[in-house]
Amino acid sequence: MRPLAVALLALAGCAPNRPALAPPDAEFLVATDDSTFWVRAGRDGIKLRAAPLILARVGGRFLELYVADDDRSFSEAVFVGQRVYARDLERGDSAAVFHDTVVPPLAQAWRQAHPDDTPLDPDEPEPEHPETRASVDIALLDVTGHWLSIEVHADLSPRGSELVHESRRAVLDLRSARVAGLRDLTAGGDAARLLAEARAALGAARDSASRLSDERGPAALRALTLLGVDSTSFSLTAVRDEAAVQFLAGAGRMTVDGTSLPLTPLVLARPPWLTDDMRAARATSEVDLGSGRAVERWARPGYELLARSDAGADALQLALRDTERREFPLGAVQGEVRRIYWLDSPPVDPESRRALGRAFDEASYYSDVVRTVRDSHGRPAPRTRLAAATSRSATRTSARRPGATHARSPRHSRARPRA
Repeated sequence: MRPLAVALLALAGCAPNRPALAPPDAEFLVATDDSTFWVRAGRDGIKLRAAPLILARVGGRFLELYVADDDRSFSEAVFVGQRVYARDLERGDSAAVFHDTVVPPLAQAWRQAHPDDTPLDPDEPEPEHPETRASVDIALLDVTGHWLSIEVHADLSPRGSELVHESRRAVLDLRSARVAGLRDLTAGGDAARLLAEARAALGAARDSASRLSDERGPAALRALTLLGVDSTSFSLTAVRDEAAVQFLAGAGRMTVDGTSLPLTPLVLARPPWLTDDMRAARATSEVDLGSGRAVERWARPGYELLARSDAGADALQLALRDTERREFPLGAVQGEVRRIYWLDSPPVDPESRRALGRAFDEASYYSDVVRTVRDSHGRPAPRTRLAAATSRSATRTSARRPGATHARSPRHSRARPRA
């Protein structure tokens, strides 16, 4: 995992910064691609904490999201799937909210066809030349309220055959651990409109490829001809501060090139699930007339949170601004500000505050280790090698990924959602 996406005043540890003027009273969490920052400001100055946590807030409770390997390998075949877990910070229990449907049936079929092949123990090395490799990587894309968007990339390599791939997206309802359909996210007939517009966008891409006069045109057109829009392969995102869906066009099956194409995001019309809390977490985008830099602004009672693009750097400069428009710098974060969780208005309850404190404390011990996760009933789940959600590689050489970052126990490792 890359270093915490921070400059954030080098975080100054957790020591308070005491300016001559006191900053406005404020408390909130800032979520970036792979980290969460806890900001507290007031008469005692500004206090900052950072942790490699991916959080969601569902029904007023904070959940930590992470990905774990589901290793079902044998002495002659490698099968490594993944599962997505949500850990309730107050209870400390983890529950699976998604598991891939590619690897388990392949592993079961192998067991039935090769009853004498021995399942590998978690710490046993994989076979050097397996008859079959099958693996899945799951990337956590973004969280929107109780919806988690993911991308699932599958690789299959039977010995003696070409490696084939497939990528898909899905939106999970964290309340029910269920994959959402378009109708779950839309009002009225909006699902049909979105599908029609996505297919039109793919058609326009084909038309553009057909008009290319150089050698790129035929190759692009051949690739695009294989793609289609699947009503179940999409993620949630935002366009101009509005909720939107982004379809991932694909072949609908595993292919040698594994081509997929993210289409232009489409704004949702009056999504019925959009709550006041979600609206409060949205920023207003504008341009700083003095510097010409883009600024995101969150207006709160008694203060504003500002995020300015840093010219020439992939970073955002954060600052608080009080009612007299005095600014108090917080530092810089890499990438995008994905979410804001307000803890001051309404004030976070004591149980949630203690749970957040424990989670931040525990995150400081996260490391690349093998751990046991527990399900929602407190029973130990099968011991697995816990893996971070990372950017996929189209040609991963080992499904068991020796030397890769295996990191994501709810207490002892780190997850990396992909932007």
